Amino acid sequence: MHKPSPPDGQVMAQLLVVHNTFAFAGGADIVALHTIGALADAHDVAVLTMAPVDLSQRAEAMGVEVSVEGVQVHTPRWGPAVTSGLTAVAGRIGGQSALQSALIRRARPGLYRAADLIISTTNELGFDRPSVQYIHAPQFPPRGVAGLNRSALTPLYRRVAKANTNHLGDAMLLANSAWTADHVHAIYGRRPEVLTPPVSPVTCDAHAAVRTPGVVLVGRIAPDKRVLEAIEAVDAVVDARGPIPLHIIGTAAPTYRRYRDAVLAAADRRSHVRVHLDADREHLHRLLCGNTIGLGMKPYEHFGMAVAEYATAGLHPVTPHSGGQVETVERVGGSTFQDVAALPETLMEALDAPPPPRLQSGVYAPARFHAGMRQAVTQALADVGK
Repeated sequence: MHKPSPPDGQVMAQLLVVHNTFAFAGGADIVALHTIGALADAHDVAVLTMAPVDLSQRAEAMGVEVSVEGVQVHTPRWGPAVTSGLTAVAGRIGGQSALQSALIRRARPGLYRAADLIISTTNELGFDRPSVQYIHAPQFPPRGVAGLNRSALTPLYRRVAKANTNHLGDAMLLANSAWTADHVHAIYGRRPEVLTPPVSPVTCDAHAAVRTPGVVLVGRIAPDKRVLEAIEAVDAVVDARGPIPLHIIGTAAPTYRRYRDAVLAAADRRSHVRVHLDADREHLHRLLCGNTIGLGMKPYEHFGMAVAEYATAGLHPVTPHSGGQVETVERVGGSTFQDVAALPETLMEALDAPPPPRLQSGVYAPARFHAGMRQAVTQALADVGK
């Protein structure tokens, strides 16, 4: 396949994008796909991940408009079997992201050696090669850091991944929010530059759109997103004020199939709750432009791509008062709650509030992310040549 020449002054390089798994179907996967698309037009890009994935099909399914044709995907020989095994025990061994990151760090060493530059979209990893690392949230935290996942095996994962100050010393670090950057600095002594994730703006026709007082919840259908708690909170609002629709719009990876089934069963028992699985972009657009409240439920959400969509669509965002999501909520004057017990009251206040100002479409636009990632890679390659 013919590859266009890189821009003037930029040298085509061999880049390896490392992403632990595309199985979670979340915001990290969107960042990875946009990163691959942003770099593939000017460089030879390969991808290393745990199990085979059709990048074009995944991009289409997630509404990511990038060109990833011709990008080769590499996996460890044992990757598919391990992925299947982890999926089978999902829900019984806790979070798997850090484990899969540690494993992918030790896979296919020849690919790492052949790359001019490694780009991690799976958080911090210790490489013996120049790298650009995009951190959604530090994945190997010490004890006592609020909002970061940790287990008894975290120290082991960290050693396997070589995630320490020495190995990160020469890496160019990027973070998805100021909240994440602060945590990286506290743990590793280095503060990354903030490059917020790519979020396609939702532009609603102010004259044509007729909004119904209602709540939308967009994102992965998974325990950490507290979808069942959202249903219960809206139940309380309905009891107090009468019918208010709740639209749950999201993906359900195989890892979370049991939780998905519980959410579907809860929705079936309620006339005011609807679940829209794997909704296409047009359907999502209609729901975001036709309701008034955008709900985020995950405590310490590292950035909150759905929250950014709410803000561009003119919804009133309501989220926990924690994590990087608060940065977006505060931009448009949305609402936050301290705990789930306070959520029904917060929702009722938001339903009575005037519409917030829309977030400008360019604030989190994919083009801005692409330019920032390309700039980071160009700078890192220039540093390699010194």
